[in-house]
Formats: sequence, structure tokens, C-alpha cells
Amino acid sequence: MEFENTVYEAHLAVRKEPVNLHKDDLHLFEKVLTTPIHKTTLSKFKNVSILKDTFFSLRHFTYYLHHSHLSKVSNKSLLKRRLLFLKPAHTIPRAIWVINEWSTEYFHWLTDALPRLLTAGDWQNTTSVILPKRYADKPYITQSLRMLQVEVIFYDPRRRVRVKELIVPSYTAPTGNYNKTLIQLIRDKFIQKSEHEINRKVYISRQKATKRKITNEDAVQAVLLRRGYEIHFFEDYSFEKQLEIMSRTKVLAGLHGAGLTNMLFMPPNGRILELRNEGDDHNNCFFSLASAVDQDYFYLVNQGSSRDTYIADITVDTTQLDKVLQLMEH
Repeated sequence: MEFENTVYEAHLAVRKEPVNLHKDDLHLFEKVLTTPIHKTTLSKFKNVSILKDTFFSLRHFTYYLHHSHLSKVSNKSLLKRRLLFLKPAHTIPRAIWVINEWSTEYFHWLTDALPRLLTAGDWQNTTSVILPKRYADKPYITQSLRMLQVEVIFYDPRRRVRVKELIVPSYTAPTGNYNKTLIQLIRDKFIQKSEHEINRKVYISRQKATKRKITNEDAVQAVLLRRGYEIHFFEDYSFEKQLEIMSRTKVLAGLHGAGLTNMLFMPPNGRILELRNEGDDHNNCFFSLASAVDQDYFYLVNQGSSRDTYIADITVDTTQLDKVLQLMEH
């Protein structure tokens, strides 16, 4: 490593409580009401090789997995990556590394990878970000980079890529948490100024998703429509279309899922409603995001088919839903 500079100091993130917090639900949020955010650094590595989805220094015989992975990688898997040294390498002079194994997902791209990219500062004006070629299949990745005017190199992970200088921003916060300065900078880079009144009430449906759905979706939509909400399926829209909708949105509602990430692109001081799985005191990424981007957060706890929110289908009490929606009007 040639250098490592501290860009943002470590600090404590303090979150606003949910507006409609019930004392019996405090345990769902209290672990993250204050969260340490580690410092953010910017490093330069010389003469490293990208091996599939991480990078390696032959001189130091070292993988830098803490910059490329959140989960443990087996020794067997690391050995297989080194077999790429048996093939010819493609050499590039310089690149920026910002990804881990989750970075193709919408939420992680916007809240983990892009804040790392912005940490690179002036480097992003002269240096391309480097990504596996499968990232090119995600329109929100290519469109967001184009909007940021960042060049990209897509590489074949079946070949070794030798990089003479690799610029590596560290993680900016534990995933699901945020450096408030950086996440608001993401918002400011993408938010669209609207000449129209900011008054849209938007519900993001997961009806077309393969998992984590609402069992009584039709009844839920009926309540929302009576309250003046628009029903949207964001997976059908381009990234630019999602930004355009959010630029005029005052209230955003939805089940725990990637669509709620779009609160990033709402004007500040809006309102968020998350439909949560009962008993889940772990998945607070959207509660924390709402606080970081200055949105008021409301929630409704619902009966789930599993304790695992990632796979649970939920059933919404529509009477309670209507009460929360009414509260959000005031």
C-alpha cells in the first residue's frame, strides 16, 4: 500500500425515533438509536491483481478481503483464484475499487458502493471504476454511473487483471448504516429539482416479486387508494423514471425491500411508512436511512410467515394500516 488517508473521522450516528413509536415496540429499534460509524479511509495499492472478485498483492502474497467481502471466503476458494496467475493477464494503469459480494443489489449499490465511490473525491474525475462485466446487466448501475459522469471498466472475472495503481475507498459505514454526510451527498447528486408541487403519495408494491410479499395485497391497495396513494411497481421503471417520481413524492410507503431505498431521492422532510415483520429487531436499514436523509419514519408491525424477514410473506391488518395512514396526514 502506497498511502492511506482518513477522509471522514469516526463518529456516533444518532437516529430520530419513529414518529409513531409505541413503548412496547422500543426493543425493535433501541439497538440502533445510536450506532458507532467507523472512519472512512482512502488507500492506494500498487501492482495488485484482481482475481475474480477481490484483489491480491503477489509481492506481499496478501488478499485484501476486508475491502472486497463482507462474508468469509474459504481457503479453497482463495486457492482457486490464484490459479488465474496461470493465464495471461490484462494490465491497466489505474482504477477505483468500490464493491463487495452484495454490490449488484439495488440497495447495496446505492448505499454501500456509491458512497465509497464518492469518497474517492477527485480520483473519480480521472480514473475509471472497475467492475465485473455482469454489473453491466444492471441498468441502475450503468445509468447511475453515467449520471455521475464516472467512466467504468468492465472486466472478465475469468481472467486476471493487473492494476498498476488501485484506488480503494474503505467502507463508509457498516452495511445498513450510513455516514450521514456521504449518504446526503448521494441524495444531492441525484435528486431532481421539481417545478411541480411535492405532494405525491407513493406505495411501492412487491406484488410482482418472487418472495417477501403481502398476502392480502389487494385489500392493502384498496386502503391506500382511498387515501390517495399511487401504486407503483418500480422494477418496471428505468432508474431515471424512479428519480423523476421521487422528486415529487412527499410520502413513501412499502414493505421492507429494495424499493424503500428510493427515499434517498425524495426531498427532505417527507414521510416514510415501512411495513415490518413482527419481532424483527435486526433489519433496521430503512429506519436508519430515513433518519440519515431527514425523513420522518413511521412503521406498522405485521404478522409474518417466518421470523426471517428476508423470506417472510406478511399479512397486513388493514384497520391498523388505515389508522397509521391517517396519522401521517397530520
